[in-house]
Amino acid sequence: MNRETVAATLLAAARADDRAPLERLVTEHHPADVAAVATDLDVEDVRLLLGRLPPPQRAAVFSYLDEDAQLAAASGLGRRPLAELFAELAPDERVDFFNRLPEALAAELTPALAHA
Repeated sequence: MNRETVAATLLAAARADDRAPLERLVTEHHPADVAAVATDLDVEDVRLLLGRLPPPQRAAVFSYLDEDAQLAAASGLGRRPLAELFAELAPDERVDFFNRLPEALAAELTPALAHA
């Protein structure tokens, strides 16, 4: 499957909340490849895609997004989904990402971390 086909399939499945094709694609493709495809999507679609992925794949794909894409995606997730994503990240990635967050977003996230 070429990159455009993977992107279209991921986006259609995410918008339809059809998790079977999403899980199949993220199982068949390395998380770095899924993240590369996600960079072709707008930030709202990246958030939607991340929200539809199973937790381990969500963290894996997120960790391969570049720093700007991570910050853009995280900025609109909301406190609880962002805290859940944080909980799924490896500890070193969690610390690195938290240190890159804008102050206001870090302040919003901090109380939720205790519940994640």
